[in-house]
Amino acid sequence: MVRMFVLINVILVTLPLLEVLAGDDDEGETEMCTCIALGIKEDVKQCPNADSVTVVVDLKMNLQQSDNEDEADCVKLDGSIEATQEIKDSHEIRIGANLITENGMEPVFSCMADVCSSMKDEDAPWYPILKYFETTSCPIEAKVYDVEGLKMELGCIDGILTPEFCGEYLIEIAITKGLDTVMCILMGAEIFEVEKPCEECPEKQRKRK
Repeated sequence: MVRMFVLINVILVTLPLLEVLAGDDDEGETEMCTCIALGIKEDVKQCPNADSVTVVVDLKMNLQQSDNEDEADCVKLDGSIEATQEIKDSHEIRIGANLITENGMEPVFSCMADVCSSMKDEDAPWYPILKYFETTSCPIEAKVYDVEGLKMELGCIDGILTPEFCGEYLIEIAITKGLDTVMCILMGAEIFEVEKPCEECPEKQRKRK
């Protein structure tokens, strides 16, 4: 009987201590979230079958993530763009994004516009580059344009950082004049899921449960 009384007292004394210890462990755990992230390949490549190229692009890309949830991530560009001939009226710019699948390329987005008439369109994807070079009208001079630390915000892609868009993509940017391609570059990107501490994953990029 005495032993039973002692055992009960030990349990009563130990249980609160175990609860405190368990609580300390919970407080020390880091909450993890599934985050939808963007990855960008550093190298910008020339299209393999582009003929009549007069604009040569030599750029490196670096993805920079913002610590402020109210600010968009951006891509920083460094390198050069060399135009060996003027770009003027009748030149068109085309951007296309293709999902890489087991069966080949699946087009998911494309847009096209006249280079000269869209130069002042602030919503155009290429506007930050023209603004950086302080180019607002045609013709675009034939010369080497040095690029150092040019930042292009990626706020426009927030809507596709979702699980259904996960995969590898090949992005093609081309400038054409009639049937001739005067510039054509390829960029690689990937949208993927990654486990991160919730404090490092912006609310807008968290996978919903």
